[in-house]
Amino acid sequence: MRTRYRMLETVRLYAQDRLWASGETDRLRAAHSAWFQARAAALARGGPWFPPQISIELDADVDNLRQAIEWCRELERLEEMARLVANTVNEFHAHARFDEVEEWLQSVLALSRLPAALRSRCLTASALAAEMQGEFQLANEIAREAIGTAERSSDAGGAFALLVHNLAWVAPNEAERLLEDAEEWAAPLGSRALGLICIARAIVACARHQYPEALGYLCDAGVRGLSRRLTPWAAARR
Repeated sequence: MRTRYRMLETVRLYAQDRLWASGETDRLRAAHSAWFQARAAALARGGPWFPPQISIELDADVDNLRQAIEWCRELERLEEMARLVANTVNEFHAHARFDEVEEWLQSVLALSRLPAALRSRCLTASALAAEMQGEFQLANEIAREAIGTAERSSDAGGAFALLVHNLAWVAPNEAERLLEDAEEWAAPLGSRALGLICIARAIVACARHQYPEALGYLCDAGVRGLSRRLTPWAAARR
């Protein structure tokens, strides 16, 4: 349990007025933005790939994130804005703020000079926004665009993961093709990658009613609870 201290609203407004009067506003806002840029980047190592620690570590900082993003937009520091939005998209989704995320993403994706890797990450964030609102076909289309935009597979890991999980039950053959290069596109996640890949392969195997194979993948991933539930199914089909 962490303790956070907050100012009384009247004290906060007084401090804000004093800051404006000091002429130090831009310098402090830049430092504020840089701190959250670094924090979000450290937590979202593989890009927008449903990293659960985002909502845990930054859950109390939604307003801070919003301020940092809006400051970047005001000063047209749109590449910084793009990185921050892409890295924190899950946090805003957790608070059901889809409208804000979509507006920010439209602003940055309109840039022609956005680097390919960053554009791919923003497209992946956009795909996640569509998926969270139940627009799965649109999400898959945007994810494919993200993969096509990236110069390296590892820059589009989140898009690959989204596609695999969305297609596992409806198009397992395509999902399996995507998993052929999983070690490459999952590389940014480091040691977590193997477990996620094994779970994805288990889902595809279940979609094909290949329960013994699915059980093997889950055991490889160390998912003990799911493995125990699947064991009777697998034994019955041997």
